[in-house]
Amino acid sequence: MMKRQVLPREQVRKALEGFATVELNVSRHADVADRYGVIGSPTFVILDAAGKALDTRSGYIPADEFIRFLQRASGSETPESR
Repeated sequence: MMKRQVLPREQVRKALEGFATVELNVSRHADVADRYGVIGSPTFVILDAAGKALDTRSGYIPADEFIRFLQRASGSETPESR
């Protein structure tokens, strides 16, 4: 649902600018999934440049909430976006 309903939305694509996105098959990369505590799909993990997890969310996230998640993790959240 995220791939079809949320990620293609223009405002979500705009919020993702500046992020490097990676889609990971957790069955093939269980070590990475374990490292970040991924137990279900989809899971979104925002990492800093050193690979430290800044925030994690799992499951379906409505577009406006997903944008706020990105903004909070990147430090660009504004009072209007809360």
